[in-house]
Amino acid sequence: MRCSDSNAGRVLLVVNFTLDATYRNRHLLATLYAGRFDGLLFSVSSTCVPDPAFVNCVQRWVPPFRHPCLCGNPALGQHPSALHVSHPRLAEIVWLAREYEFLVITEDDCLLAPWLDAAAVRQRCAEVQAAMPEIYYCPRDHATWSWAQHPAGCAAVDAVADTLDFTRLRTHWLAYSDNALPPEEPRPVFSAFVDFLVFRTEFLRQIAGDLVRLREVWHEIAIPTAVLHNTYRIRRTDGIALWGDERNRPLEQLLGELQEHEFLHPIKLSRYDPRDLLDAYRRLAR
Repeated sequence: MRCSDSNAGRVLLVVNFTLDATYRNRHLLATLYAGRFDGLLFSVSSTCVPDPAFVNCVQRWVPPFRHPCLCGNPALGQHPSALHVSHPRLAEIVWLAREYEFLVITEDDCLLAPWLDAAAVRQRCAEVQAAMPEIYYCPRDHATWSWAQHPAGCAAVDAVADTLDFTRLRTHWLAYSDNALPPEEPRPVFSAFVDFLVFRTEFLRQIAGDLVRLREVWHEIAIPTAVLHNTYRIRRTDGIALWGDERNRPLEQLLGELQEHEFLHPIKLSRYDPRDLLDAYRRLAR
């Protein structure tokens, strides 16, 4: 279904709160992004108490405790890997997004560049169906990434393999990457950072079924696999992922990365005084 004249060019910003505790940052995020998009929606879990002052989409699906998580966050205690997945929520926001042509979907700890607004999204995504960090082929014997071997990884994809067209996945991967897949791999899966995504709303409607079928797959495998299952028209976004001591740099230095990059992840907002963060962000926007 093509977009109507009423929603042509309109861009909805969706901020996903994986954990209920970080929902307290909603006012700060609304202030940071005020006036830059045509709408703002907060996506929250089934246990989060939504603030009626904002438009919220409360996840209906309650993830089962089927597989323990590997994230190692001591504050969460023992919890299922599905606690962190956000892609089932994407299938639930399609109706709320019907008045928009594009969706920018980001995590609450992923900070967008101050120059990234609705006009920039329209310009960058005019010829594509999706934009996201680079997608990689995920070998099943991946030795350095634990999620490939986790029950929520490749094995979870295999559990719903009869719903996926792997020939089409191969074709789209070749068109996207210019690299053929190993012929001995009959069921390829893919991985990517998924903290920043741009989808055409009609494309999200197209992949919603795959997102639901892959709901128990780790999101960094499920989302890129679902996207490639449906298109090769994907723009590679330009963001910065922070690791280790890189995260401990002074705030001004960290935000300086946003002068040339679309997003920065992760920026844990609770580590900063909101006024300091707002001031530094606004200085960057001048």
